[in-house]
Amino acid sequence: MSGLYLFASPLAGASGVGFFSPVIAQQLRIIRHFVCERSRTTRRILRASKLFPSLTELQFAEMGKHSTFEALTQATQWLRQGHSVAFFSEAGLPVLADPGALLVATCQKQHIPVIPCLSDSAILSALVASGFQAQSFTFHGYLPIQAQHTKKRIQAMDRKIHQSNHTHLFIETPFRTQRLLNQLLNALKPNTHLCIAAELHSAQARVQTQTVSEWKNHPPHVHKKPVVFLIGRLAIR
Repeated sequence: MSGLYLFASPLAGASGVGFFSPVIAQQLRIIRHFVCERSRTTRRILRASKLFPSLTELQFAEMGKHSTFEALTQATQWLRQGHSVAFFSEAGLPVLADPGALLVATCQKQHIPVIPCLSDSAILSALVASGFQAQSFTFHGYLPIQAQHTKKRIQAMDRKIHQSNHTHLFIETPFRTQRLLNQLLNALKPNTHLCIAAELHSAQARVQTQTVSEWKNHPPHVHKKPVVFLIGRLAIR
């Protein structure tokens, strides 16, 4: 599937040898277009990974402090042409206190698939792929079971989103995910952005962010599916 793929980079001092799991390595080796904080670092990681016989066939765009617009333009052009594009930050997880939020938010706004290829943490995978800013966020775990308490908690988070640039994440047991989704669509403001990150780290994984009013037009079926829900503000207007 073509789209924007988010990869974690080895931390300082680590090499790319054995860093990528077999599943992630299989996805990475078919990509030829890369957006990165520094191409020199990403080239070193890819060379050490031994996933590519040669790096000469790969294309790179740097998203540094002074080249964000140029890289964003190049990346969206590649994506519109049907290419898969990988994003690497300098070290660690992309978007999380690193560049990339603007690119992810642009993809979410344009309905371009965003696929996190990170660790086994569904929470962090959902956060970096949502298009929301990841500098300030709260993971709430499970919301109250009682409907009236759930509604109050949702509305309290909604108010905070519109008052400050803060992202809220929460989960529910699979047999209650559809119920929670319905509560969210009824309790949130129509212009609030809701991200539904379903079945992460599986072949059916999907992370999509839309306004509540947009979700109401085509509400997804998430019953018995593992889902991370996020509400926040897109990094791009």
